[in-house]
Amino acid sequence: MTREYKNNICKKPKLYVFAGVHESLITGNAYSARSLCELTGIAKTTLTSRIANKSVITNVELRLVHKRPRELSDMNSGLLRSDSMRLADQFIRRKQG
Repeated sequence: MTREYKNNICKKPKLYVFAGVHESLITGNAYSARSLCELTGIAKTTLTSRIANKSVITNVELRLVHKRPRELSDMNSGLLRSDSMRLADQFIRRKQG
């Protein structure tokens, strides 16, 4: 895909050779950053920062983005198992005043 710029000058997109295993990409084919974003579902800003200054793309660059838990309570829900641990947690978290 090319875009048209002023004075009818077209700029070809940079192509990256894929060397890895992915369900929607073929090893050895060249893809633009935009097509990689569309095929893998990774955000354009994330992918462009991963592939900066590279010509060959592997599975490392196409890994999924780690999503953090929405709330801290989701992370700590299984940590306070005993009654004494819950009591100690409440004591530590109370406001000093």
